[in-house]
Amino acid sequence: MTVEWARIDLYQTDNLVHLFEDYSDITYHQRQSYRGRTALFKEELLRGNTSLKLSAVQPSDEGAYKCVVRDRKSKWYDDVTLYVKVKGKDDIKINVTITHIVYLNHCKTLLP
Repeated sequence: MTVEWARIDLYQTDNLVHLFEDYSDITYHQRQSYRGRTALFKEELLRGNTSLKLSAVQPSDEGAYKCVVRDRKSKWYDDVTLYVKVKGKDDIKINVTITHIVYLNHCKTLLP
């Protein structure tokens, strides 16, 4: 299974927020500003939970995110696009979980 979170509002080639592939986090192509601040709930992946945890949220994190989930064996594919709005002062550090739950061929998105 591959889970890919990306910023689709960035017109640059380095828009990758988080990539999980072959049971591992792949950070090689991850956008520098997200390094060390993203995580998936790996124990939940088999239950369809592909949520992204984003730590130390910054004003620059505001934007359009897309999660793509692929299964190479079955060629199954699902995606969701959502917009994250950052409110608050720059000096307040918070964490947010962007939730994408996949149910067979259906998905449900929950925002905190």
